[in-house]
Order: sequence, then C-alpha cells, then structure tokens
Amino acid sequence: MASRVRKLGWESTPLGSIATWPRSLRSVVAICLRSPLRMAIFWGPELTCIFNDAERDALADHHSDALGMPARELLGDLWDAVGPHLQAVIDRGVARRGHAELAQLTYSCSPILDDDGAVGGVLLVSQATIAEGPAEAAFDSGGRPFHQSSRARLEAATARGRVQERGRHEHELRALLSDLRAAQRRVAAAGDAERRRIERDLHDGAQQRLMAIRLELAMARELLDRDPETAATRLEALQHELDETLDELRELAHGLYPALLASDGLSAALQSTARHCAIPVRVQEPDIGRAPRSIENAAYFCCLEALQNATKHAGPRACASIRVTMRDGLLEFCVSDDGDGFDPAAVRPGYGIVNVRDRVEALGGKVEVTSAPGCGTTVVGRIPLP
Repeated sequence: MASRVRKLGWESTPLGSIATWPRSLRSVVAICLRSPLRMAIFWGPELTCIFNDAERDALADHHSDALGMPARELLGDLWDAVGPHLQAVIDRGVARRGHAELAQLTYSCSPILDDDGAVGGVLLVSQATIAEGPAEAAFDSGGRPFHQSSRARLEAATARGRVQERGRHEHELRALLSDLRAAQRRVAAAGDAERRRIERDLHDGAQQRLMAIRLELAMARELLDRDPETAATRLEALQHELDETLDELRELAHGLYPALLASDGLSAALQSTARHCAIPVRVQEPDIGRAPRSIENAAYFCCLEALQNATKHAGPRACASIRVTMRDGLLEFCVSDDGDGFDPAAVRPGYGIVNVRDRVEALGGKVEVTSAPGCGTTVVGRIPLP
C-alpha cells in the first residue's frame, strides 16, 4: 500500500499533494502502513480515507478504489453505526470504541492531532468479531457424552489461538499508539520551537533594522530642504542598510527552504552547505538528479542535522562525508564522520537524531545510526521514491 499511497493523485482529493500534508499526518500514515493490524486514517472535513495492507484485504470485495474516498461513501451501510463515532472523535478529541453488528467487527477510534494541536482526523483500528463460546459436547445414541472429538479440540484450539493473536495485536496496537502520540508531541513541539525561532529572528534582526531605517528616512526628509547634501549622504547610507536587511531576510528564508535546494536540487545544496561547515566535509556522487520536493527537503535537513551533530560531538579534528544515491526506488543518504563516536547502548538519542527519524519516517522511510567509541558515527536514511 505504501507504493499506492505515494503514486495516487492526491491533488484531486481534499487532502492535496503529499508535500502539503501536515507532518503529523505523514507520521501517522508511516506508522499505519507498517502495521500488521487493520488500520484506516480518516482526515479532514470529508474524512478522506488512507489505509494499510491489512485493511485493503478486508475492503477488496467492496471497494477496490477506496484509497482517497470520503468516509461516508466508503462505509456505505456501516456509516450509520461508525460515522457518529468518527464525528464524535473529531468534535471532542476523545477516543471511542464500537461494534458494527452488520460487518461483525469491533473497532476503536483515536484522535489524530494536526501540527497546530487541533484534531485533524481519526485513526480507526478494526478487527473481526470472534466467537469465544465453548465447543458443543457430542452425545451418543443413549444420550451419554463422548470425549471431546478431534474436530472439537481443533476448533477449541483455534479459538484459543485467535484470542491469543488478538491479545498480541492489541499489545502491538497500544505500542503503536504510544509511538504515534509521542511523535505527535515531538512534531507539535518542533513546530512551536521553529515558529518562536522565526519570530525571534525577525523581531531581533530585520524588524529592528527596518524601524531604524524608517526613523532615518523621516530625519532625511527633514534635511532635504535645509541641507540637501547631508540628506543625500544619509539616503545613500540607508540604501546600503536596506541591502543588508534584505540579505538578512534572505538568510532567514534560506533556513526555511534554501533557494539553492529549490533551484538546483539536493546535490548542489549539500555541496554549498559542506563548504560552510565548521569541519571538513566531502560530498560524494554529487549528481543524482531531482527527487520530489518533499523528499529532497527531508533529506537535506536530515543531512544538516547529522552534520551539526558531527560538528558538536565528533571532535575538533574530525572529518565528515555525505553520500546521496537514488536507486531501486529509494533515495538514500549517508552522513559519516571519523570522530570520537559513542556507545549507542549507553547514550540516549538526542533531539537531532529523533528529528531525523521523524522526518524520514513521515515519508515511509527508515533511519539507521551506527557508532562505537573511537570509530566515528554513521547516519543512514532511506526514503521511498514515488
């Protein structure tokens, strides 16, 4: 299903292109697609549906084209039973459980928060209803019970196995939901921190400069009649000050989405970053072509995060290298250094590595970090291409 999700023309649905999805939605979709449980995501005002392989198998006989379909249309006769629960989760932000007699299934609905902390959708996990009653005893012609037959024992064992399997799935579901809530909290915290940083940079930098330029312009206007030569000198200085302010704003915009990444692609942006890094950095295989903007963006900032970690922790004499490839339907990036390294079993992952994992997993990818004391650190990320 991951491939179908990436290839579907979401632009024609209320969700829009994947690149515009909130980070929280992309994180939930990544968890959903990897889960063995039957999961469906209903997002937005029309509760547009995204689901995984297990749910696809259950829907195959009813809706072969269910991906991207509104919940009311997808659920059909089940809407009267399930729909009110979905809407209640959206309205109140509280998880609900239910049972659909018509489809012989039980389900749970959990709220999914968007990047602003509001409820943006619902995660629905369902499972077929299992009869758990005891097997009927067999009787002979005289009304005396036989020992339980082989078939009855097999049916009882199957029922016990299904109960155990359900318990295992419920345990996995609780773990997945815990990971989901933690990822949502991290995404929300990261978004708040980034907004505060931008606000602070604008307030302390460009805003202060622009206010000063405004005052200087008022003073220059007063000088125009009395001392035109001095006024001209001040205006020339103000032009220089405006140029510096524009450069500062461009630098701030560069931190949000580098212009070179947009115009020339991932390889050129990484080479530019390598030239300004505090430690020597070598970029291998520089020409890989273009990937979708969302994937290039994630790979670029993941490489930056890994380089920042190397600069802080690898040691003053460390060197780093970046390798990016696109093959076999994957974009793979690898950032390695020959610095001090660390013991992954003894050191808890910092915010930087957690952020790298969140970015990559939001696009259905995976991240591996390998290190050892005295042997440097390597961060490898693999992101599926559409």
